[in-house]
Amino acid sequence: MADLAGDVPGAASAIYRKIEAEGAETATKGLLTTAAWHCLQRAFAVGFPTA
Repeated sequence: MADLAGDVPGAASAIYRKIEAEGAETATKGLLTTAAWHCLQRAFAVGFPTA
């Protein structure tokens, strides 16, 4: 998420909020499905190595 947000403070939250508000398909213009978004949410919650 940090790469998508460009390390801009608050950008990751804004992206997450937009997807939650509009739905994955609408917010990403079809690039992210709802099922994929749910998987990503779990990955973000658990965390994953950065290196």
